Amino acid sequence: MYIGHDSTIATLLVAMGFFDGKWPIYASTLNFELEEILDNEVYANIKYNDKHMLLDYCYNALCSLYLFQISLMKIFINKGNIFAMLNQE
Repeated sequence: MYIGHDSTIATLLVAMGFFDGKWPIYASTLNFELEEILDNEVYANIKYNDKHMLLDYCYNALCSLYLFQISLMKIFINKGNIFAMLNQE
């Protein structure tokens, strides 16, 4: 569970493509859940104020951990991304 000020929650919502133009209400929460299903596969789920959020590569609320990671790669900054950004003109 991620609990923070409205501005930090809004920033995460924007980065993940969930921001709808409405500022987060007081006591908003952003939940990141992992579940292990019977087939020993791990699935991820994101809830914003108890509403399931659908990521780019996920087709329903429960998303395989692999697709979850791919969906969030666009907001992660790693060493390769930083060098690529610095070398762009």
